[in-house]
Amino acid sequence: MEKNHYIVWIAFIILSIASSCSSDPDPSPVGPPAPHISRQDSLALVALYKAGGGEFWDNKWDLNDFSTWTGVGGYLSDSATNEYRVEKLHLVCNTPFPKGVLSEEIGKLTGLRVLLIDGKGFEGALPTSISNLKNLEEISIVGTSIMGQIPEGILSLPKVWRIIMSECELSGELPKDITETAPSLTIVDLSRNHLRGELPNNIKGIRLDLDYNDYTKFPFEYIIQREELSFKGDLYMKHNKITGIIPDSILNNPKWIGDLNLYTNPQKKGYGYANAPWPKIKNN
Repeated sequence: MEKNHYIVWIAFIILSIASSCSSDPDPSPVGPPAPHISRQDSLALVALYKAGGGEFWDNKWDLNDFSTWTGVGGYLSDSATNEYRVEKLHLVCNTPFPKGVLSEEIGKLTGLRVLLIDGKGFEGALPTSISNLKNLEEISIVGTSIMGQIPEGILSLPKVWRIIMSECELSGELPKDITETAPSLTIVDLSRNHLRGELPNNIKGIRLDLDYNDYTKFPFEYIIQREELSFKGDLYMKHNKITGIIPDSILNNPKWIGDLNLYTNPQKKGYGYANAPWPKIKNN
């Protein structure tokens, strides 16, 4: 009897020790926070998704899972907190009809360097808040249903080198800051829109593509006074609604008339210079 009692007691002690060990797990070392996007950028992206008809985007997002947010690229802004800021954003909505607009909240993505927007699914006006994105280096908005005027401040962003806003529904005149562009800006493609009006005579040296718009006049000073204006770029205005007479000073200068031919020939059907010396080209 005593022997059996002794065996039970030993077993109880062993079980107690095992229980004690299992209820006191090894402490795990505390690691750095999980990588995460900044709250400011996260909220701005969610606003863009909701206003822009995100459920119709080519790449749909699960708003509860950042890993599904295709088209978003970031950089580490704070290594201590493992926080990231958005530096690249590429949104695509290739639907037959418009599904959403670009939210003004885009202006809160202040770390953004590259902005790419594609597809007829985006409509409405360009957010004026894009002019707040002082770190932008490249803008490409192509083949959208976005309409209205280009907001002031976008063309004069301090770090941008290329701006493409082509095959959209933009209209009206160019904003005045086309004459205040950054030295880094070399390419501005605004072709295939509905832009019109008078171009200022002091645009800096950039390649400015205004083909397939509704301009009615080419500013001859960009050919005659090219060096004085420090233009030294190119001003393409083919397939517009330009008419009138070419001045004799240009007609009689082989260099100038060659430049005018390069930049303005052909025009849309029914338009063109009455005294143009070049052969007529079938136009549209």
